[in-house]
Amino acid sequence: MAASKAFRAFFSTLIPAALLALLFVAWVYGGGRSTENSRPVLIEVEKAPRGVVYKVDSKPTGHTSETDILRVLSLVHEKRGADVPVMVLLDPRVPLEQLWDVGGIAGKAQLTHLRYFVPDPDTRTMAELKWSFGTPVPFTKKLPPN
Repeated sequence: MAASKAFRAFFSTLIPAALLALLFVAWVYGGGRSTENSRPVLIEVEKAPRGVVYKVDSKPTGHTSETDILRVLSLVHEKRGADVPVMVLLDPRVPLEQLWDVGGIAGKAQLTHLRYFVPDPDTRTMAELKWSFGTPVPFTKKLPPN
């Protein structure tokens, strides 16, 4: 009888301790700390004297095969996967077509989670550009109905 009491007491403290240890391990190796994939990749599209310049995580891309924007983003996909968040920061002076260009390049690199922002240096804020493709309407210079 005394042995069974000691056995129960031992297991009544062992099981909660084991569960706590398991939760701690899950927290450390799971969601308790940020992972490399949760940190967004930053693509900056800036106006240059001859077109635009791309930077990925503050590093300029170039025209060599190693620093080409597509190659750099393909390496991001290789290391961090397609689901890595990508923040595209567009210089307000670049042509609007750059939205499609950078989106197409990132798409070729198989990056799927892009969000676009345009900074306003005067107010030190930025606006997010969101795509909302609804039902097509005929072209007009008047405000179409909702």
